[in-house]
Amino acid sequence: MVVGSAGAVVQSLDTSEGQAAGVEEVAVDGVVVALSSGAEVVLAVDAEGRLHSWWPHAGQGLPLGLTGVRLGRVVASVEQARTPERVGGALAAHRVLAVAAGLYHGVAVLYGGGVATWGENDRGQLGHGPGVGDVSSPRLVETLAEGTVITAASAGSAHTLLLAATGHALSCGWGLCGRLGHGSQEDESAPRVIEALAEHLSLIHISEPTRPY
Repeated sequence: MVVGSAGAVVQSLDTSEGQAAGVEEVAVDGVVVALSSGAEVVLAVDAEGRLHSWWPHAGQGLPLGLTGVRLGRVVASVEQARTPERVGGALAAHRVLAVAAGLYHGVAVLYGGGVATWGENDRGQLGHGPGVGDVSSPRLVETLAEGTVITAASAGSAHTLLLAATGHALSCGWGLCGRLGHGSQEDESAPRVIEALAEHLSLIHISEPTRPY
């Protein structure tokens, strides 16, 4: 999945349906300036700050309702899931600055420093606090400390990393193997500053590979 110099998206063909190997241009309504792809979702931000989502290989046994949760929008057919469409919810009133696609969830950083998330939330990776299940359309993360300005995000299998304007990193979600950086394997349902980094570093970039474990 790549973005060309003119803002067009090019993706590989789905060879599982008997097509020859190759690539095709994806019709996104706008000039794409940022792109992120997870296991079963592609997220694209256009020059107007609008978010579009799709899944090129939709229809491979996954219920449409669950596909819609991961895409952050209502999906009524396989064809609709495979077609880039604008994502609304909390994003309808905001411009998107950056986006990150996790395994089964999405994160959007907004102009002004806010964050919205959606998708599966079995480990708290959406950051909305305890007792929140899957979220089917983008919802603003309101668990951040007052005045926190987020500038970047990265999404893993079931956890999320956020970078604040102060240079601090925050994490939430699945704590297995200490991946959240808090000195334990406990899950976190709300973004929490990684104190071990805050003591020594002012970060400028974060990244996390998307893996199914």
